[in-house]
Amino acid sequence: SDPLIDGGAEALDKHRELLAKYFPPTHWCFARPPKTLENGQMLIVCNEYQQSATGEMTVPRCAVLFFPSGRDQGALPPSDAVILESTGGAVLQMEQAEGGANAFGRIQFGQLKGDVTVRSDMREPGPQDDLLIKTRELYMNEDLIRTDQPVDIKLGKNHGFGRELEIRRMKTENSAGGGIGLYGSFQDLVIKHDVSFSATPGESKLLGAATAAGGQAAPAPPIRIKSAGPFRIDFGSYKATFEDQVRTWQLHPDGKMDELLATKLTLFFAKATKWNADGAGAASTGGVLGGGSMTFEPASLEALGTPEAPVLLKAPSHDASAIGQRLWIEMVGGQLSRITLEEGDEVVLRHQGAEIHARTLQYQLPAEGSGQRLGIMKARGGGGWLRAIVDPARPDQILEVSWKDAMQLIRRADGQPVLVLDGRPKVSLVGMGTLWADRLEIFLREQPLAKSSSSARMDAVSLSSSIVPELIKATDRVGIESTELNGKVNQLVIKIEQADLTAPSGAGAVAPNPGSIGGPSTSPFAFGGSAPKRAYYIEGVTLEIDAVLRNRRPDVQAIRVDGGVIFEESAVVGATEPPLRIVAEHLRVTGADTPGAQIEIIGGGGQNGIPPQDAEITAGGAEIRAPALRLNRGTSEALINSPGKLKLMVDRDMSGNPLAAPQPLDIAWQQSMKLEGRRITFLGDVHVQNETGWLRTRKLVAQTTEDIRFDGA
Repeated sequence: SDPLIDGGAEALDKHRELLAKYFPPTHWCFARPPKTLENGQMLIVCNEYQQSATGEMTVPRCAVLFFPSGRDQGALPPSDAVILESTGGAVLQMEQAEGGANAFGRIQFGQLKGDVTVRSDMREPGPQDDLLIKTRELYMNEDLIRTDQPVDIKLGKNHGFGRELEIRRMKTENSAGGGIGLYGSFQDLVIKHDVSFSATPGESKLLGAATAAGGQAAPAPPIRIKSAGPFRIDFGSYKATFEDQVRTWQLHPDGKMDELLATKLTLFFAKATKWNADGAGAASTGGVLGGGSMTFEPASLEALGTPEAPVLLKAPSHDASAIGQRLWIEMVGGQLSRITLEEGDEVVLRHQGAEIHARTLQYQLPAEGSGQRLGIMKARGGGGWLRAIVDPARPDQILEVSWKDAMQLIRRADGQPVLVLDGRPKVSLVGMGTLWADRLEIFLREQPLAKSSSSARMDAVSLSSSIVPELIKATDRVGIESTELNGKVNQLVIKIEQADLTAPSGAGAVAPNPGSIGGPSTSPFAFGGSAPKRAYYIEGVTLEIDAVLRNRRPDVQAIRVDGGVIFEESAVVGATEPPLRIVAEHLRVTGADTPGAQIEIIGGGGQNGIPPQDAEITAGGAEIRAPALRLNRGTSEALINSPGKLKLMVDRDMSGNPLAAPQPLDIAWQQSMKLEGRRITFLGDVHVQNETGWLRTRKLVAQTTEDIRFDGA
């Protein structure tokens, strides 16, 4: 219907309760009865007005009340009303209606002159969603409110500045043909130039929650944002965007400043109906800010860059930095929940001495209160690499990991974290060696966090002391290369036990290996320790290793190799005799971290009608062949309870006379052989032969001039 102008005391009495909701008692509208113009969704209050023949209304003092959800005159004044008020009055263009020169219809456009204030308490009680805009010379028409003047805007606890403001309304059925804008909801708010914004994030930080003394969450300092423009709030999808040379920073009380540089920055607010990476949200049809109200507490953040100017994040408060064309940060309850880096040829993430390069990288922090120290990580999309200091106490120990397909940190159904690498991964640790395979799985053990601790605040020292490997599985074309152990197998399994170095000595106590603490290694198969006397090569189908981690260095306790086993000891410079070499189908080593390591060697066959095949061991100039053999690595005691053959190099003939040159001596037996130092006992149809003669007997005891040793001495 056409607007009707009321004036005098009747107008004041009619709207007194309504005006008292939005204006203080000293406001000019209460000084003398105002004139009002109302059409159901808008109320214009003025002290007086003049009308021209063209329908233009000049108002010395003016306030415009907009009711986005309409107003029920029998109900309490709505809290989401938007009030526009100017110090210089207003000029309103009225549509002329039928009935003569003094008959006017709808308002077509208008201008608020002088200093202009736009304010609203919105829907939520309290100031968290309040709107306050201060500017000058505001223009209104059916679709928008705009000014090219400087703008001061407050949204809840957030404060911004800029130049050239536009507020567009959302078209609705109720607003069609309704004249001047503000019929229905705001669609968006834009500040086009020289944007400066300060967001007060409550207890959250740009990269997580701050923690004050006593473990309580502390109010975080404001997050400040600048852009060359524009800044846009999309009320329908609950997001705000900054474009062109965007700089975001947060200065902490300790002087550290986190900073984010991007071409475009989007903030998604807490009550969005739909979070999408592309910013698409569900449209709303009611209320000045859509179907719900915004708290202006960021729930997620998206930063976009270009190949020439990628997103750059520097966060010294977390000893972290990141580079990529897209950065996506999600928060839950003010806490950093998940961070994603993607797009472009490569993204880079650095954190507390670790550096990751990949095509796409995502890390989800453990849930607050879960007690977990590690979250879930995914590095996908092709090749990548990681470089990290495993233990801050040993900065020279650098871990390097590379892969061609993906690296993921996942959790099994029982909650155990597992690092999975696919695509010919390669793992190297300075001083310990290199491992590569087609697929690698590292099962980790984490010491639970105290409930008062924050997962996001875990530092490198506490992390390195509380995350330890428990099981390593390498599958297909496995290679091992280190100063002490090299090899090729199809499958590798390493089980790692954690030793407590602080445990008291005594019965049952595990004594630390001196080689793992700094002295020479006493284990012939140890990975850690100082430079070893010898190195070893293993080849087979499967290799299983049991190790113990002492002082963060592994010592091998047991070895199991199956399928086409070759175990070789490297030659020592200056040695006169061939090194240890084992060829068998199965190899078992127990007590490998002790001087008395037990070695069991088994040949193939012997099952399913396949005849037994001999295993072979060569050491100290001796060669032994038998289906199975057991020996003590330290004492060089050996036992064979089956037929076998032994070949020795001797310098005397069978009568005890010296030979001109050492000659081989072959001994074969049918029952058993026992080696004890220099004494060898053979039983069962023993046959001895060399170039000077032969001997056959049921039992033979031989004495060598030197011990036959298998300890590498």
